[in-house]
Amino acid sequence: MEKNDLFKKRVPSKVINNPRKLMIYKKKINTSNYPAGRIDFDFKFTFNEPIHNIVSVKLLKASLNVDRLHSLVTGTGNSENGTSNSEATSFHYYILDINELNNVNSDNSNALLLDSTTSTEVNKLDNSFASLILDSNFDNDSTGLGFYAHYYNTYEYNKNIKYFDPPLNTLKEFNIKLYPHNYNHIANRDNGAYLLLEFLIETTDKLTIYVDND
Repeated sequence: MEKNDLFKKRVPSKVINNPRKLMIYKKKINTSNYPAGRIDFDFKFTFNEPIHNIVSVKLLKASLNVDRLHSLVTGTGNSENGTSNSEATSFHYYILDINELNNVNSDNSNALLLDSTTSTEVNKLDNSFASLILDSNFDNDSTGLGFYAHYYNTYEYNKNIKYFDPPLNTLKEFNIKLYPHNYNHIANRDNGAYLLLEFLIETTDKLTIYVDND
């Protein structure tokens, strides 16, 4: 008997669907602080090679850093963007839209403006994929954080996953948009916006894993 066969016989094992880890980092920098020079956060990510027979795509983690001056203030001082020690509200988050993964159902109500009044724009929650929530552990009115506000999504808390039944034949790209405060594209002023996405893509391809109890 081959040595490799002996190993397989003695060490506990199980067969799982083969997972692929995918990470995407994107930076958007404005050309000027005027409306015409502000960049929408809207881009296509093309895989190095297509992935086939996809069972599910899970968002493990998403993080977004943007200029704190244009996020809701969670520190001191009062303005239409928030008040001292304010709690998370409907305009503390960003909406992540990925055309290939969108599966969230919501209503078609009008979005809120930053002062909590109703806008004339329909919110972008319906047929989106995930939301990134402002981390209120950071004081966004503080200069010690490099003037950035921090938004997060983790699978542990948010459970954003897209299943495919039957399995998706081919996945070769993600078309991604970010919407702050329900409806507008990111048109971040001054500093850039920095987005990091981590995915786990599960396929029907099989993988044997061994567990050595020693």
